[in-house]
Amino acid sequence: RRAPAGAGAAGAADDDRQRYGLLGLLPVIRMGNRDLNTLALGSDLTTFGLNLNSTENLFSSFLSPFVDAPSQREPKHHIPACYKQRPPPQLSVRAHFSRFDVSTLFYIFYNQPRDALQALAAQELYRRSWRFLVKHQTWVRPRTAQEQAQGPPGLYVSFDVTTWESRVFNTGGQPVLRASFVPEEEVMIAPAGAQGAQGQASQQAGGAPPATAAAAG
Repeated sequence: RRAPAGAGAAGAADDDRQRYGLLGLLPVIRMGNRDLNTLALGSDLTTFGLNLNSTENLFSSFLSPFVDAPSQREPKHHIPACYKQRPPPQLSVRAHFSRFDVSTLFYIFYNQPRDALQALAAQELYRRSWRFLVKHQTWVRPRTAQEQAQGPPGLYVSFDVTTWESRVFNTGGQPVLRASFVPEEEVMIAPAGAQGAQGQASQQAGGAPPATAAAAG
């Protein structure tokens, strides 16, 4: 005899109710199936040797619920020989700036306002006899005897930021006083962060950054 139509579907539905309905909780409550209990109720962490009352982090010793031994603090590993090489000596920033051309130093000075690089550029310019003239907001240096003999008259050379070249500085017939320069001892102060020679020069210039004032002039 054949089973009535739909009897198979009804039997499957009844089986699903027994497995996943309220009746399916009975095997879990009776705790007769170990795998089913682990899936439904989880595991007691104390059985893995964990002290749940510890004030330290548990993950430092708990490796996996499937491993009996606790994890080691430092994993076993091999350090490649390339990691044991000594780092190269740190380059001196001052020595590095001494290799720059004058135009490069002026570029750093005018394009790094309120930065330690600007202060380092100013210090190197002062070592090369350049001085920041506060009144005219520009950099000048004394002309050598050869420059005075071969070029137009003038005691100083200034750096023009508009044409980006050095030219004879016209004082208008008035002498350039050393008091008009930013003192060398203020420029040579070691820069801290963004403070340095630029801040010293800007204070002498009335608070305006020399890069901005010179470029605007």
